[in-house]
Amino acid sequence: MAGAAGLGALAAAGALGVPILLRGLRRENAGLARPGPNGLATEVTPNSLFYVVSKNDADPVVKVDDWRLEVAGFVGNPFTLSYEDLRAMPSVEEYVTLECVGNVVGGDLIGNAKWRGARLSAILEEAGLAPDAIDVTFESADGFTNGISVGRAMSGEPMVVYEMNGEALPNEHGFPARLVVPGLFGYKSVKWLTKIAPVDHDFLGYWERRGRTDNPIIKTMSKIARPEPGSEYPVGPLTVAGVAFSGDRGISNVELSVDGERTWAQVDRLSEPLSPFTWVSWDTAVEPTGPGPMTLSARATDGKGALQTPIESGVYPDGATGYHRVRVLVGRDGA
Repeated sequence: MAGAAGLGALAAAGALGVPILLRGLRRENAGLARPGPNGLATEVTPNSLFYVVSKNDADPVVKVDDWRLEVAGFVGNPFTLSYEDLRAMPSVEEYVTLECVGNVVGGDLIGNAKWRGARLSAILEEAGLAPDAIDVTFESADGFTNGISVGRAMSGEPMVVYEMNGEALPNEHGFPARLVVPGLFGYKSVKWLTKIAPVDHDFLGYWERRGRTDNPIIKTMSKIARPEPGSEYPVGPLTVAGVAFSGDRGISNVELSVDGERTWAQVDRLSEPLSPFTWVSWDTAVEPTGPGPMTLSARATDGKGALQTPIESGVYPDGATGYHRVRVLVGRDGA
């Protein structure tokens, strides 16, 4: 989406009469289709495979020599940063998984990257954030706007980033600088950032004014990446693998069911997250009881002990929910 990593699904946006362009939605299954060293899901999504969503027919192309980041609004010391000024600030690196609010259950609009930039809180501290500020707003080179609460902005988690996986931001991901906000769906992570301005009121951005929630907390999800739906396998052990994610809450457990969700078993392996803000990978061995169709269902528990909801809902207005299910066919021995 313009100025953000995610936006609503086509049906929801169409109902609002909003023309949008969704680009690169299924490039490589958000990197999950390309196996890592263990033959399972990669933990870091290459830039070329990271999902891209935009409201623009043509995204802005910003000339770095002309780019400036204005810091204004409810601050005591407004200033402007050049690209060199931003890169000269004390920097941090963090792995953060971004997910689009338009990601359906089991969908591909999710990816994990290592981001480098300056903490948003450090920029606001330098500007002298006013005590009566309520939200911090952001503007993009394409006219996109959004905002987050002062509390989240000053938490130390959001970053103004200029590198993605050790490289300068690709243009489609917001060059020369973008916001990355852990814990919230991607449309809060404004791309092509040009202005930061605290305000003294609750600010509604581009998508919020079109019906999206103003506090898009990422829902707990678990995705089965392998096997693929409709795959056929001989009777015998079957490896099931995937990822689980809950924004900034972490994942404490993943379970799999093979009997219509009557019973659940904890998966054999759950990886350590690369940071408090990333997905985890998981895998487990399943022994089919015999030939025939088999439906695999996955569910996760977040780091605070809350179980993923089984209630199915669409992506509008605040993200899809429900269990991911994959149906496979188990043949006879050797079939």
